[in-house]
Amino acid sequence: MADYAADVPTSIGSAGQVLKVNSGATAYEWADASGAFAASTVTVTANTTLTTAQNGNLIRVTASADKTISLPAAANGLFYVFSNETAYSMYIKPNGAQTINGINASIVLAAGADGIISCGTAGTNWSSVGITRTMQVAKVTTIYNELTNNGTRLTGTYTPALGTNLLVCVGSATAGSHIGNGTQYQSGGSGGQSYAEKFIASPAASYAYEICAGGAAQPIASSFDRTTTAAGMTCTRGPDTASSTNDNANIPSRSGGTSSGGDVNFTGGTSSAAILGGTNATGAGGGAATRAGNGGNASGVYGGGTGGNNATSSAVGAAATTRDSNTHAFSNSTSETYLAGTTGGGSTDLVGKMGAGPKTVVNFGSVNFTIADHANLVRGGTRGANPGGWSATGIGGYVTFVEFI
Repeated sequence: MADYAADVPTSIGSAGQVLKVNSGATAYEWADASGAFAASTVTVTANTTLTTAQNGNLIRVTASADKTISLPAAANGLFYVFSNETAYSMYIKPNGAQTINGINASIVLAAGADGIISCGTAGTNWSSVGITRTMQVAKVTTIYNELTNNGTRLTGTYTPALGTNLLVCVGSATAGSHIGNGTQYQSGGSGGQSYAEKFIASPAASYAYEICAGGAAQPIASSFDRTTTAAGMTCTRGPDTASSTNDNANIPSRSGGTSSGGDVNFTGGTSSAAILGGTNATGAGGGAATRAGNGGNASGVYGGGTGGNNATSSAVGAAATTRDSNTHAFSNSTSETYLAGTTGGGSTDLVGKMGAGPKTVVNFGSVNFTIADHANLVRGGTRGANPGGWSATGIGGYVTFVEFI
């Protein structure tokens, strides 16, 4: 083996250069580090688009929030080494219609994770090495008003983190219901939640929202604002229980919430009336509107379903099986699932069944994200101490922000 010790340069090379064997394999020389493995470092603190000149660099992420790192046009031989030194997820995005691991969607570099993205397959597809998180297409944030006092509105401002396409989803609150002893304070169930959504290709810097709380079982707060608003959309809850202690004034069913201002606007299902006599049951709750369409109507003691699936005399409303074609289509999603109506809690001779809740799950194979996963469903009611009988409060509205990357 030749000994090149005598041929090592005696001077120091320029900043960023590395020591290499020359093209004739006869001596060592200083040369630019281009193409060397992670020879140079790019520090990422904001949304960043990498360049081909940064090929082979260490991409050191030190941002103080979620960020998007966009890849250049794919070309054979390009690769980048990533080190996420933060407590936040970072989103690595392919160029245009190109792919990562064969899918035209961003890949998530988890907090504290490292990995490599390299290009192969004739310069159209990037592949990940050591980045084990599954492909995702969105960052999802849902804000709920879990309070039960009619007059307590939740207000705030949402600032998109990724600066890319945005879907805003808004759901109304619901009213409460009386479920008294015998026929005292019996009422129709609560009307279902309404729903609106809007897709925004070029999001604003921020979005203000106001979210209505669930209605009380008594109409003591009829003057309070019943609306949930965001991004120019308004969803209003259905009417409160009738203002009377007389049985007959509390019997009728109540309509669901309504919505306006969205790319799509769906109405909550209507509840059923109270059933007096031997049953003495509070009416069942109407189903919630979702991306599947309008909420289904209740029937007797059976709560309404989703996608317009009404309850029957023998079962609660069914869950929708597909989204409404007028809603935004998520790229690469395989299906969407929704809640069906379900049986209620409490004494069966006092309480109507619950209508379908607003939960929507968007599926991407083994990965999914959820829009509006309320702990409670739209309901006829469950027991809670209240003078003159039992009562149930409605549930608050929600706003979901879905950021695409």
